[in-house]
Amino acid sequence: MQQADDNFISTTFPLVPLTPQQIRETELPLSLVVRPFLHEVQHIPMQLLRIPKCKICSAYFSPLTHWICPHSRYYCCVCHQIVADQPQRFIDCDRNKEIIPELNNNCVEYSGARIKEEINFTNVLVIDQCIVKDMQPFIQTIKNSFTILICSNTISTIVKGTSGYTEKIILNLSEDDIPQLCSIYSPTKAYKIGEWCKSYRGNVFKGNYLLEKCLNIASKIIGKYGVIQCFHSLNYEYMKSKCNKNQMKDFGIDCMKKAIMINHYLIGTTNTIDCSLLRIQSKLTNGIFISNMLIDSCFIEKINRTIVGYDGNIRIRTPDNIDVIKAFGCVVGDNFGDCKVGVLTKDLTVIFKLRELEEMVKIKHQYQVIITFIGINGTKRIRVLNLGVTFAPHISDAIKSVQPQMVILTMINSMANDYSNGMNKKDILKKYTDKLVTFLSYMGKNQPFSQFFHVFFKKFMEVEGVEEQQLIFSMEKVHRNVITTLVPKVVLVKPPNQFLIISNEILVVNCELMAFYAEELKKKFGVQAIEKSWQLKLNFIESVLHQADNYQSYFNYLMSLT
Repeated sequence: MQQADDNFISTTFPLVPLTPQQIRETELPLSLVVRPFLHEVQHIPMQLLRIPKCKICSAYFSPLTHWICPHSRYYCCVCHQIVADQPQRFIDCDRNKEIIPELNNNCVEYSGARIKEEINFTNVLVIDQCIVKDMQPFIQTIKNSFTILICSNTISTIVKGTSGYTEKIILNLSEDDIPQLCSIYSPTKAYKIGEWCKSYRGNVFKGNYLLEKCLNIASKIIGKYGVIQCFHSLNYEYMKSKCNKNQMKDFGIDCMKKAIMINHYLIGTTNTIDCSLLRIQSKLTNGIFISNMLIDSCFIEKINRTIVGYDGNIRIRTPDNIDVIKAFGCVVGDNFGDCKVGVLTKDLTVIFKLRELEEMVKIKHQYQVIITFIGINGTKRIRVLNLGVTFAPHISDAIKSVQPQMVILTMINSMANDYSNGMNKKDILKKYTDKLVTFLSYMGKNQPFSQFFHVFFKKFMEVEGVEEQQLIFSMEKVHRNVITTLVPKVVLVKPPNQFLIISNEILVVNCELMAFYAEELKKKFGVQAIEKSWQLKLNFIESVLHQADNYQSYFNYLMSLT
């Protein structure tokens, strides 16, 4: 037996077994102690795993990671919806209810972007032959014990007893004490655990995050608020008993508002959340916390953008079915043909065709990438990455602080430069129509859009050689892309130079409305009738602009009125 010890085990961590009292206090729901499958897991038999499919966004995710309560409900890691257990929406390789080619008869991995310093943190290994026959209401049959190796020196064992499931946690496992596991497992299984510990060379967090008190609090929070609330709420201050339950609940709500939970990743979106608190809870849930990760060139230069396997194919699932191609060595924002780099992880760079620029500035837009590739042993393997797109704070701040009038003036100057550089006027019209559409699309409906149209209309009409129909088409394109559900209305103002402006809530939407505005202008201000409503609108705007000292004073005047 000693020879077997020498051959298989060579860890150096002292054994700190839990007392019976500690074991009783760490009886937790299965949902918390079953850690997510990550890429270190090898050869998980598909026939033993049932994969949920979200009815809302059609994403697939691990059934053992996202259990919320014993009422057949899941939390979708992609669209963040509560998903009821619907057997027809699940993949079950035993019964072939719904077969997806790349998921049939394969191993499955669940992975995502990870911080370089913590790259070896989330190690999970299922040692026992766990039987997951049915997920109604989840694990109904567990033979003997269900063993999970949390990291190289920490073992979590879930034992099925007469009164339910009990988790027994052994911290700081050492070589000399492996035989003690034989009281729980057979000698063969005990030495399998030791063999894995021997081969493990990654970082270990020394079990500090599995403190008795921490697990106690987690159990109470789960009972009070549920698993998801526990994920968002368990924090360092509460462990020290420095805040009450109401403060605890407020913290959880605050996290939900100011952070994104993607699978087992919690990504902070503001600087107002205490990072130390979230790091504690991410460790407890075997996840990763990324605080204000800067997805910019500085961050990208530090990471490895490679993917295992050369013959794989990558698919991205989004609500609007964006087409995806793969590329390596790119940075976010780089052009790649007619595409831009839009999603980045430490494993993979994904670039997708942008319909409009707003796809790049949706801070909470999420994607699921399914990668199929050939593993080292020649078997086909699958990897599912649930991704979040976030931006550096200075980028989001810049977007919020944009002054519309300065954007328009900049565009006008660019138009003049393009013209002086010899660009065709029709190309100028098309280029700046697209720019205006893009800008208005992501600026939001609360911006005073009227001044955009006032100035741009005039400049568009100054482009000689462009037929009127082309101009109308360009402006209609703008209108279609920024239309709102608000009922358009006209606001009359009477400054020294009387004129009509459109409320900053309203967008000019189509030619018919233009004709209506033209008739109103003619009635109220005596403007001569012109057949083409667009030309009438232009003349009106021109008359206003000529009365202003310059564009900036005109904009300031409009802003003061609205």
